[in-house]
Parts: sequence; C-alpha cells; structure tokens
Amino acid sequence: MRDTMTVFISTPMSGLTENDIRKNILHAKRWCESVFDAENKITFFDSLSVNTDVEDIESAMNLDAYYLGRDICAIAKSNAIVFTDKQWWKYRGCSIEHMVADMYQIPIYFM
Repeated sequence: MRDTMTVFISTPMSGLTENDIRKNILHAKRWCESVFDAENKITFFDSLSVNTDVEDIESAMNLDAYYLGRDICAIAKSNAIVFTDKQWWKYRGCSIEHMVADMYQIPIYFM
C-alpha cells in the first residue's frame, strides 16, 4: 500500500511572470519526486493551485494577506514544505511560510 505525502511548494512570486512561477513549481515537483521515497504518492499544494473563493477575494481588504492566509492553510495540510529559492528570506511570503513551518515543526527542504 502506498502512503500519500503532501508537499507545499513555496516559491517567490514578486517580479516574476506567471509562466516563470509555473516553471519553478514544475521544477520543484520533479525535484520532490526524485528526492522523496518513490513508494509514496505525492500531492502538491502551491500558490497557483490552491482553490480561491471569488466572494472571499472580493471582500479582502489586502489581497497579498488574503493569498498568504490561504497558503498557510495549505501548509497546515502538508507533511513538508519545499522552497524553490535559496534566498527565500528576501521574499515576504516565503519568509512567513518558513516561519510558520519552523514554528509548527513542519519539515523544511531547500532545492
């Protein structure tokens, strides 16, 4: 029987095109598949794939904070978090995601 592992992919978004972000996420997925146990099925969460309620977005006073909160919910459902940028601390969202994972003892990996 295969176990399922859930991984949140943290990648910078500021200053990148959606295409660049998608490339980073795809690269991270391939990295995870090569590093984590091949017997495990891996489910991924990332900032582009987490579902968003249109009504919630319309009522959000700060969209960046809204999206970060949504990502933190996804991190809470994950077995691990993978950072795509070695300089994650330069990005607000990545820094907060790292702090949450560290404080709540969610395993952290760097590509």
